[in-house]
Amino acid sequence: MRNKLVLVVMILFIAATGTALFAQDWQNYSPSFQDGDFAVQAGLGLIPTFAYYGDITIPPISVAVDYGKTIADLPLSFGGFLGYTSSKYYSYYELSYLIIGARAAYHVDFEVKNLDAYAGVMLGYNVIMEKVLDSTYHGSYGSGALAFSGYVGARYFFTDNLAAYGELGYGISVISLGVTYKF
Repeated sequence: MRNKLVLVVMILFIAATGTALFAQDWQNYSPSFQDGDFAVQAGLGLIPTFAYYGDITIPPISVAVDYGKTIADLPLSFGGFLGYTSSKYYSYYELSYLIIGARAAYHVDFEVKNLDAYAGVMLGYNVIMEKVLDSTYHGSYGSGALAFSGYVGARYFFTDNLAAYGELGYGISVISLGVTYKF
């Protein structure tokens, strides 16, 4: 079921991007994310990557920052990522996941006004926190693992600085939607 949903979202993303290519305003075009731009985005995950068993107590939330930099005529961005989610199994076991990472993306120029499409990778660390809430035993445990992710995304700017974004990839959530503010 999850694979079918991811496939449908990818098809819709490609269809929306292709439709936008034909409906563009060529005379007013300027790239939406350029060299020297700094963006902060906050999002909510729709499909949790880790906390998908039990009851989700805190849905997948994420914050990312990106800095635009052109290197060898390639429109790139570099930044960081922070994501968190938590779930509870029955009434005695709680799991929390925190991902901290560095990310880099290539920005694709579809020459569509107000659209910033990108694809990237992230290298980070996944901190796993376990808490046992049993009446006879209370304890907390922590562990961690290296986290590697690939993602695609798009931002649509409603103003010069404010955008809605969507990302598809392996992170704190498979699909994340939110807002971006560009400086």
